[in-house]
Amino acid sequence: MESEKKSYSVYQTEKKNWIHIEIPNIVEEELFDVVQEQLSENRKRARMQRSGRKYYYKG
Repeated sequence: MESEKKSYSVYQTEKKNWIHIEIPNIVEEELFDVVQEQLSENRKRARMQRSGRKYYYKG
């Protein structure tokens, strides 16, 4: 199987050579926090669904 050539390069750069750029927030911090909590809850629910709940009485 042939590997495709990427149209970009990736190089490891030491932290001291990083260029830091300030980027403004897209959403308010409060909204971001609320969404993070919801995502965390979604992950918990998804784990429960994957493993399946165990019930003593079925049918």
